[in-house]
Amino acid sequence: SLVGGFLAGVIRTQLLTPEADVVSQEFFNSATTIHATIMIFFVVIPAFSGFGN
Repeated sequence: SLVGGFLAGVIRTQLLTPEADVVSQEFFNSATTIHATIMIFFVVIPAFSGFGN
């Protein structure tokens, strides 16, 4: 989940200004995809099992 949080910070930093060149376009697209996958499998699915008890 720490990796997902780090990637969220990278994404938000890139979106801070229109001319921000913090990361490349390819890395930004990869980070967005990886962030979503990590957050779904390591946060959302365990949360659903917690609510199921």
